[in-house]
Amino acid sequence: TYWAVVDNPPNPGNAALPRASDAGISADEGGGAVTVAFPINISGCANVAGRNNAGTTPPGAGFAQTNTSPANANAIEVRTRDEKGSPEDADFHLVVVCP
Repeated sequence: TYWAVVDNPPNPGNAALPRASDAGISADEGGGAVTVAFPINISGCANVAGRNNAGTTPPGAGFAQTNTSPANANAIEVRTRDEKGSPEDADFHLVVVCP
């Protein structure tokens, strides 16, 4: 099991990883998604993301969508949306569970 807490404030290219379950995890923003890379191939794993933040304040309304990166079998792409479904940069938590 791997997890990542990602800060993704408005504006492109500024996603950051305040904490994660493994030092080999990274986050990079571009192309409308944040790509979270892991130290192993996670294409056969389950993954889920939800809007959340690294602090104690309630997250904004909306949701997060995930898919395995078509360019990197070690990565998940996460897109965050507002409550109406429009793209919106937002913080999220990601969990990946492998067999």
